[in-house]
Amino acid sequence: MNYLLIISLFFSTALSAQTLRFNGEVLSAVQTADGQYLALSTPDSIFLVNNKSLQVEKRTRHQLVNPVLRQFYPGNNSLLLLNEQRTPVPDLFNNDIRSFLTRESFREFPQDSLVIFSLENPAASRKFSGSVYVATGSTNNQLAVVENNSLEITNGTNTNKITLAQACRGIKASPDFKNALLTGYGQGNYSYTLLDLATGKIIYEQKQLTSPPSDYSFAGSGHLLAVALSTGIRIIDTQTGSVVSDVSLPDKPVRLLTNLSFTPDNKLAFVTDEREWHCWDLDKQQYTQKIHPGLTGLFDFYDVFLNGAQLIAGGRMRDDNGLAGNSYQLEKINLQDLTVFSIIEKGTVESYADSTGYTMMLNNVYTSNETAVVTFSPAREIFTLVRGNVLQVWDVKQRRKLMQHAFRAKIAATPDRNGQSILVIEARGQSSYDGYVRHIVSLKNSTIKSSEVLGEKGTGPRAMSSRFRVIADPDRNDQWLSIDGSDKIWQTAASTFSDRIIREWKGAELLQLEAMSNQPWSALATVNGITAIWQLTDQPKQITTCSDTEQFMMSREGIWRWSPEGNQLTQYKNGQAQPPVRLPGKIKRVEWLAKTNTLHAVCQPASSRTIFATIQNNQVSKTDSIDRLYADLYALRENEWLYQDGDEGLITVFHKSPYQVPWGPRTPKAFLAGFDVSADGTQVAFSNLLLNLTTLDNKTLPSHTSYSILPDGSGRIELDTRVYQSYGSSSKKGYGLMRINDRTQDTIYSKTFIPAADDASAEVSAFEFFHNKVAVSPDGKWAISYTEGLSFYDENKMSPALVWDLRQMKARTLNIKKVYDVRFIPGTQQAALYAGNTRGAGLNTLNYIADMPAAKLTDSTFWQDYVHYPESGLSINFRNIEWQTATGKEKKVHRSFYSRDYLTSVAYYKPAARIVAGSQNGQLLIWDTTGSSPRHILSTQGGAIEKLVIRGNRLYSLSANGDVTIVDMQQETIQVTIKFLEKEKEWRYAMLTPSGHYRIDPDLLNDFHFVKNETVYPLSSFELQGNRPDKVFKALGYADTAFLRTLELAWRSRIQRLGFDPDKLNNAGNRPVLKWDRDHLPLTATERILKLQLTLEDQQQALKSLLIRVNGVPEFAATGMPVNGRVKKYALDYPLSLNAGRNLISITGVNEAGEESLEQTYTVYYQPDKPDSARVFYIGIGVAEYADRQKNLRYAAKDVRDIAARLKQTKNATILDTLLNEKATLAAIQQVKQKLRQTNTDDIVVISLSGHGMISRDSGFVFAPHDMDFSRPEAKGLSIRMIESLLDGIPARKRLLLLDACHSGEDIATHSGQLPQGVSVIKRGVIVEDTDSSASGRGRNQQLLIQELFGDLSRGNGSFVISAAAGNEYAYEGQSWNNGVFTYSFLQNLSWGDRRTPLRQLRAAIYDLVNKQTNGLQTPASRRENGWWNWEF
Repeated sequence: MNYLLIISLFFSTALSAQTLRFNGEVLSAVQTADGQYLALSTPDSIFLVNNKSLQVEKRTRHQLVNPVLRQFYPGNNSLLLLNEQRTPVPDLFNNDIRSFLTRESFREFPQDSLVIFSLENPAASRKFSGSVYVATGSTNNQLAVVENNSLEITNGTNTNKITLAQACRGIKASPDFKNALLTGYGQGNYSYTLLDLATGKIIYEQKQLTSPPSDYSFAGSGHLLAVALSTGIRIIDTQTGSVVSDVSLPDKPVRLLTNLSFTPDNKLAFVTDEREWHCWDLDKQQYTQKIHPGLTGLFDFYDVFLNGAQLIAGGRMRDDNGLAGNSYQLEKINLQDLTVFSIIEKGTVESYADSTGYTMMLNNVYTSNETAVVTFSPAREIFTLVRGNVLQVWDVKQRRKLMQHAFRAKIAATPDRNGQSILVIEARGQSSYDGYVRHIVSLKNSTIKSSEVLGEKGTGPRAMSSRFRVIADPDRNDQWLSIDGSDKIWQTAASTFSDRIIREWKGAELLQLEAMSNQPWSALATVNGITAIWQLTDQPKQITTCSDTEQFMMSREGIWRWSPEGNQLTQYKNGQAQPPVRLPGKIKRVEWLAKTNTLHAVCQPASSRTIFATIQNNQVSKTDSIDRLYADLYALRENEWLYQDGDEGLITVFHKSPYQVPWGPRTPKAFLAGFDVSADGTQVAFSNLLLNLTTLDNKTLPSHTSYSILPDGSGRIELDTRVYQSYGSSSKKGYGLMRINDRTQDTIYSKTFIPAADDASAEVSAFEFFHNKVAVSPDGKWAISYTEGLSFYDENKMSPALVWDLRQMKARTLNIKKVYDVRFIPGTQQAALYAGNTRGAGLNTLNYIADMPAAKLTDSTFWQDYVHYPESGLSINFRNIEWQTATGKEKKVHRSFYSRDYLTSVAYYKPAARIVAGSQNGQLLIWDTTGSSPRHILSTQGGAIEKLVIRGNRLYSLSANGDVTIVDMQQETIQVTIKFLEKEKEWRYAMLTPSGHYRIDPDLLNDFHFVKNETVYPLSSFELQGNRPDKVFKALGYADTAFLRTLELAWRSRIQRLGFDPDKLNNAGNRPVLKWDRDHLPLTATERILKLQLTLEDQQQALKSLLIRVNGVPEFAATGMPVNGRVKKYALDYPLSLNAGRNLISITGVNEAGEESLEQTYTVYYQPDKPDSARVFYIGIGVAEYADRQKNLRYAAKDVRDIAARLKQTKNATILDTLLNEKATLAAIQQVKQKLRQTNTDDIVVISLSGHGMISRDSGFVFAPHDMDFSRPEAKGLSIRMIESLLDGIPARKRLLLLDACHSGEDIATHSGQLPQGVSVIKRGVIVEDTDSSASGRGRNQQLLIQELFGDLSRGNGSFVISAAAGNEYAYEGQSWNNGVFTYSFLQNLSWGDRRTPLRQLRAAIYDLVNKQTNGLQTPASRRENGWWNWEF
């Protein structure tokens, strides 16, 4: 066999890993005593390797059969080896010979097998006759040869023969050749003996071992001997024969240790049978380092040699599927480089809160393919929800998430007695052999404390056992009880991680444990072969026998027992069985609520529904059902149940009620959503939402659309994947490509059309599966469409991938069907196609390069990103990144970059020559290409990083939960995180900065909150400080200075308008304290009036007001209810009128210094017996004729009259007033508020304003009444404050404001689209008063001002505002509409009679119709200031 040797070397003063690869099996390896050389044997050669350079200095061919090297012979020119003479049968996995050719074997060696092999002259090698065992000394004259029980020792010219007491099966001499260790067995019992070679005296001997030593080693001076036994490592003093110590490793039984050696600083190094290299400090009796081969490029560690501060490790390489490959590689690793990644944990305490202490939390359930595991605290005040490696903690009363943290590996979590601490058991690796680490999560302090030593300690439970169970200690906080299938019950304390045996039941196997305070504990246990439920009194008392698959639980009345496949519950009172309770289906879960002393069961009948039953007095008292199979159903409190659904999240259901209360929004699974970023980084595509980061405009595309953004940002290439739809003007069934120009609204259809399989008119080969992905090249000239290679797709029914010439809109076929990813190669007309069959491990497999002009494929190596095309790229190898080079199909590892986390994505940042990777636990790791340790680690909160995209100096990362994190790669800091959420079947987004500022779609306000030390605060608690669009735009980096300044001034004006000093908002000062007992408030109510009882107190300042809001609407005025008398303590008993349905009540107290208490909220659902009919009240203000006739408009007044007529017709509305033209003066408008005081809580108020508007330097947005002085807008203009006051403090909480006043300062020539026939332009809109002489003071600033100014009104009057057009657009009118198009669209979408439309849906319908009617030239812009309420109209 001719072995191909591959050498990949990289020299640097920085941390690096040199590698030497053998393309085949390496049988054995040994190192010289001085550590300068290694020798490796292969089936046809022996290689001498220089350790310093890791280069082969000599290759000597041999005629031996599978030689196993034993040690270097003095002089380093010869080797003592075993000529195995047997060819093992290849095993199933990768022909692993090592399991056959052990280094130290307890079998009889073949005859004439030992050889002193000469590297210079193999023919002169010395062969030993017979079945002998040989050890050498430090010179050629020192030799010890043993055969059977005869030992012959040659030392210089002297020869000594010793007769041994038993046959020997191995020998190893100390470095000074004074002593020798001999191993053997007699009568089937293994033994080893330490012998004085000079006298033949036995220094130490251990016999009757049940298994042989797996390895042994002398210290460098020979004064110590280490022997690896199944019970531990025994250290023996070779001079006295005394046992120095027995090392009992804390994390696992020893089983099989190899590569055992002493280090110069009194440490032991060895490799375990789990393939890890360990270093154990003999003085401190603890680990100093553990290295998993996954941190390197190796699958396992076969040969490990410590060479100073470096480690030379050899083993099999991983193949593309993560299994052991056929190649052997040596890696020279700087140990310091791996210190930070040692799997050892040093006992850390970290905070999971933000730097401010207030952590913004999205109230969503983490979604993944892992099964969710829910565990409640004993009082059911909190519960943990675990999916894989992600922990979430939820507050039951508030239905709010308290924390979320991604660990490195899979976890299990258990809350303690009072629900303030959580014990987390984290697996260290992929199997139970890898051990575990423990963490204590303190909700009170927002910290995670990690244990100091990994593993199953000899004094603790076996946490990785399949029978390991943990429950909260019922009598002590911060403590837990556990069993592991043995006869012991353990108690774990959070303060020290100490494990204490509190009960030992000899001969028992404990399978389940239940414990209650002030009652005897109970257990399911097997004793003497009998499985039963036992009461754990001083002498355990058997309650009933049962199978080990049955379950039980405790309540105050006794023990309940059931079978998971049965439908019968049996109670045992005082040890006596009661009549069984029969349930209408198989029992899935049984729970006991201590507060109500009720038992609750979840069961499933044969039909596809789930029944939950309440059991009282040993009988079913009531049942409810859900028409779905929800096994994950939990009792919260009387009449309330929680079910956990993978798609919908967490939902509360009620007894005999149609209401279902979702706890939070749905979270997307990012790997199912498309993701793209434009070439300039200004546009982000997520699923079917296209977001412009410059304007924050977003476009929702049809849900079936797959598209890619054009590099110049002009539009997109769209792949229509709808089945059975007409394509262009054709009636054929199929799909094609569309080039859509967002600037001109032009659409160009491809000349190539792909027919569906059932289209009888198809002239080309049809297929069943449509393409579902399209990617566009960086130069915008080419695109590749394909069917993503999902496993459930039948490849025979797929269409081949297509390469599209976007200049001609024609396609050519590529000879490949299943594709997982496409990467275009910069500066070329080529693309790399990944066609592997895994997600993650196989990303470095051989795949294809597509020549796009020729539409041809060639085999090549696919990398996740290129460093230098075409010769090198980056690939993930589980926990590390490999920088690989390739020639054709042959790959070499140029350098490895280490991580202690499993990696999921990687990209190369060329300007700074840096590598960035995303991990399974949501971290972004950044390396220099000259160093193997990360230079920087950034943490995100969205789970595993699915994809990385670099655009310019920005990195865009997509997480598994749909978060997009934008990183400045020059500063290596997170700039903004965008959270995408699905709300009412539409995508919404929120933007957050690390400084705590945000810009959130108002519809998502209730989906976010703050948490500090397990206390929940609504987002509006810090809305004044945090809701800063100017800070978000600045972080995004695409806004000019003038625009940012304008937004900041708007924010400051708003804060002042609310009575606060903008410069003192961040000074918390002395907050008033609000005390509101919400524990006894109902979640559902049948009475309209809810009694609010609370106190507000301030130790220093007099109180000013109470702010009470229902669904975001102030109960009194926006400034709150005044507290009179300058008191410091105030009690309120207030009858609050509820709206039908959900009522989110929010209360805040304010003192005279303007300092606010932390906001408190509660949600109650009012369910009236008979729903009240909401009345509609309308006030219209329309100005077409101005005192300044040059500003006259055409349809403004008519629009108001038409809205009034339609509302009266469709909604039976009461028209309170219509102020038109000369009647619409400032004074008259301010008087209309009096007419709104006649409304009631559930009534709807609509106010529309049609006319001109402007943005003033001092007042912000101003509406122009009839008598407007356009040169002095502050004099007679209707300011934002005045508009707010019209709807402020009125009884009606449902408030809609229609604003038909848009920007008209732009020349019509800038619009390149075409209007429909009969449509003319009307300059109705915002006339902008210049606040800056530069061009940037207008343009895009004006485009966004209305949007941003109205977006800051969430602390206002709770109204919903829709304006007619975006700030840079005209409002259009024409004969075909007989109105302005905005009014026309509003009227067309009004529902009739009792039909109601949610406001968001109404707004979307208006958007769509306006857009269609104007060919996309007018886009209504709205900001829903009241994000708490999407009421129906």
